[in-house]
Amino acid sequence: VSYVLTDRIEVSLRIPLRVVKTSVEFLAEDGRNLSGFRSIHHRNETITGLDDLVLEARHRLLMSTPNNRIRLDLKYGMSLPIAKTEPDPFALGRQGIEHQHIFFGTGTFDPRFGLQMEYSVGDFVFSSDTNWNGSLYTNEHGYRGPMSVLQRLTAGSAFGSKTWFPMLGIELFKEFPARWKTQP
Repeated sequence: VSYVLTDRIEVSLRIPLRVVKTSVEFLAEDGRNLSGFRSIHHRNETITGLDDLVLEARHRLLMSTPNNRIRLDLKYGMSLPIAKTEPDPFALGRQGIEHQHIFFGTGTFDPRFGLQMEYSVGDFVFSSDTNWNGSLYTNEHGYRGPMSVLQRLTAGSAFGSKTWFPMLGIELFKEFPARWKTQP
């Protein structure tokens, strides 16, 4: 959901719903299926839940005009920890206790920043979108979520259409490891 406050400022709220399905098969050394085998680590399951909310603002720093073909937006915001997180699965695994490695959210208020630029030449638009987000501290279970960086480059044209605007692009994404206090 987004709301335009002025021609330069827009706010948005994202409420991500995630569904993760895992399926495992345990095999003996000779390749036989061990159908009755149970693991404290892996299960056949589907997990559904809300991820952390994302509250974000876009501030238009530079507006395109007939004389200026560049538009520049600054994006900033924060994720709000509403999703359920789990206790440290590595510590529980060392104790032989069944645990969960899959959960949604970080349990922390995580900042996010981005910069988006568009440049118009005739009917063509070229854009660059750079985004960063990451956890700055650990949650109550000793978990510190990952940091990620995304770079997207796109180009497109309406080719005279008033309803369609096809775009082609490339996206590069890097996610750095999440950490638990018990990890070295």
